[in-house]
Amino acid sequence: MPAILSEDQTRLLGTMPDVALSRLTGLSNLTIAGLRRELGILPYSPVTWSEEQNRLLGTMHDVALAKQLGLTNHQVRDQRIRLGIAVFSEWTAEVIDLLGKVPDLEIVQASEGKLTLPAVRAKRRKLGISVVRGPKPVPKGSKVLQPDVIVLLGVVNDYDIARRIGLDRSHVTHERLKLGVKAVNNRGRPGRKWSSEEDALIDAIPDAEIARKLSVTMAMIRVRRRQLGVEKPRSRASARSWTAAEDALLGERRVSEVAKEIGCSASSVYKRRAKLKVIRAQGPMPYP
Repeated sequence: MPAILSEDQTRLLGTMPDVALSRLTGLSNLTIAGLRRELGILPYSPVTWSEEQNRLLGTMHDVALAKQLGLTNHQVRDQRIRLGIAVFSEWTAEVIDLLGKVPDLEIVQASEGKLTLPAVRAKRRKLGISVVRGPKPVPKGSKVLQPDVIVLLGVVNDYDIARRIGLDRSHVTHERLKLGVKAVNNRGRPGRKWSSEEDALIDAIPDAEIARKLSVTMAMIRVRRRQLGVEKPRSRASARSWTAAEDALLGERRVSEVAKEIGCSASSVYKRRAKLKVIRAQGPMPYP
């Protein structure tokens, strides 16, 4: 600082308004404020704080306490800093420990209005904690889990139990998790029973054709393929051996016709044609 106060003037910093000390020393307000901040001295406050008011500091947000006491935000903040009281935060160690262990909405409800759902979600994501899903609302008249049903948890999959007692699956899962029971190995919806004839199709025809033939989804076919240890279609396509006669068809016929005739996917035909740099055949018939 270009201007230096005397020792007596320095002791006056924070004991009176900066503007009053400015008049006394002949220095500008900004200079006085800068010297005060450099020495870590808070601005002068004309407010006389009672012990009861001091006990409120840090128990709520400064803005809320300022409104309650009829003071400015700065006056409350400065007094809190003078007494070395940490800023109020709803995020106590106990609340943070709940993140990822109970649904976000439960934390919001337990805070009694101090936390919002977006605030809880943002805090959880910032800490890299995964969300915990809560159970769906229990419909009126729903059954509760009886002892004879509880013994089935972890033995029968949650979907089967839910169907038996007429409850939503999420409630069964929630109760099982509360009791610390691990899910049954075949957890999830009951798998489809595949016959030996259907299994034989997995390695014989394209997945899309299996899906149409058996009225199943592509995902179900992929799962069954993994269970049987059958290689992926892409692996088989890349390992396919093309004969000279099949290669000759690439520039003469449509992709769909070639695929149908030699029993492979259209994608395999496209890739083979691109690999061999086959020029599309010229003729009246449009080429794909």
